[in-house]
Amino acid sequence: MSNQFKPAILQCFGDIAGAIGGHFETYLQVVAQVLQQAATVTATVDGPFELFDYVVSLREGIMDAWGGIIGAMKTSGKSKCHRSLDHVLF
Repeated sequence: MSNQFKPAILQCFGDIAGAIGGHFETYLQVVAQVLQQAATVTATVDGPFELFDYVVSLREGIMDAWGGIIGAMKTSGKSKCHRSLDHVLF
């Protein structure tokens, strides 16, 4: 298991989107790929508790990022993020 994704960093994508609004559309495709890849990290039932805790934190970071991105796109009148949301099914 690789800890290449850090929950706080993923949350920052949402903060950045909120700060730059519709201009975030330029980065949406790349960020959506990163969030999608991060969402594939899983923990097994018999695995260590630390891994389970990490995956929960990671999922929270992903959802915080999407919340900021969706809010930024909605307030700017841009709606292209719906194509990137297909994988957000937990």
